[in-house]
Amino acid sequence: VTLNKDNNWKWTSGDLPKGTVVTFDEVTPAPLPGVDWAKPLFDKDNVAVEGGKTVTSQIRNTIVPTTETDIVKTVTGPLAGHLAKKTTFEVTASWTDADGFDRTCVFTVKNGESAVPNENCDAAVIDGKVYFPQGTEITFEETGASEESRLLTWKDVKWTVEGGDAKLESEDKGDRFPTIATVTIKGDSPVTIGLENESGPDGIIIIPIIPIIPIIPVVPPTTPVTPTEPGTPVNPETPTTPVDGTPGHPGKPMPEQPSSSSSGGGLANTGASVIGLAALALILVGGGAWLMLRNRRNDEA
Repeated sequence: VTLNKDNNWKWTSGDLPKGTVVTFDEVTPAPLPGVDWAKPLFDKDNVAVEGGKTVTSQIRNTIVPTTETDIVKTVTGPLAGHLAKKTTFEVTASWTDADGFDRTCVFTVKNGESAVPNENCDAAVIDGKVYFPQGTEITFEETGASEESRLLTWKDVKWTVEGGDAKLESEDKGDRFPTIATVTIKGDSPVTIGLENESGPDGIIIIPIIPIIPIIPVVPPTTPVTPTEPGTPVNPETPTTPVDGTPGHPGKPMPEQPSSSSSGGGLANTGASVIGLAALALILVGGGAWLMLRNRRNDEA
């Protein structure tokens, strides 16, 4: 059965058998911009047909004036730039409708953008815009956020009416976040509710990546040793004259000189050559001292 202006909102059935029970129900009409509908009221949900009598049932539809409402999110403070556009927040609106039922609508909001209602919003949603009932206290509370925003420290949460005719009262729950706002819409002009979150100065913990630098061992400087002045080297090509010995004291042969060419094919060891020269110098000095002592003993004899 369709009731409209053309049939003057009335419908009359034909003759029905006596004792027939008729039950009435109505499909909730779609909301219109500025208009929503309360639950239909029937003076009789069902009627029984009586012989020779007309049974009447009335349906009352209550119009609920509504106003387009938007929520605009703004993040301020020193760390506002760390929030990317994909960072989302969640706002829950709750109220009691004209029939006494509790209603809710959950929004997703982003920094600098308008709110988007979820699919289960109890308010009238037309072309993506939410229409809240006028003259009704509606509570707004920020109830969630994505992971990025949880890395920040938050200070104040501010609710304001940025456009339209509405009364707003803010309530601090004591833990600074979240703060509840109660809004009562008074007029037909679209209402814009501002939600500002102020970030704190110490919101993000940054762990720097420090490159590992290899540690070079520091060798303490040593005092250079003054080398002993070597004696006159012996030409390895010229044979030396053996020294005559005394009875019981054979002469000491001259030590062999190392060849200038390396016996191996590897790289030269500069440290080894310095040690060899120092040892040769000590041997020559010792041999010269021994010869001088021997000659002195021969002269005394």
